[in-house]
Amino acid sequence: MKGDNGAVGVFSYLTGRLIREATEHAFAHGDLHLTLLMSQALGSEDIRNLIMKELVVWFETQVLEQLALDLR
Repeated sequence: MKGDNGAVGVFSYLTGRLIREATEHAFAHGDLHLTLLMSQALGSEDIRNLIMKELVVWFETQVLEQLALDLR
């Protein structure tokens, strides 16, 4: 996705359930943390379950509310 800051393109791919493309896009834009997290989402069911549990904790503790808007 030309002309975006990385996050917009990643979000766009993810809304289309294109995890591999989103991972490649994040990597191309230098977001190695997100690249690693998304690549793990392509892994085994056990890994995906662990990621889901972590996301539930983030939701329950409202951790996203503590992040700056441009990082959400």
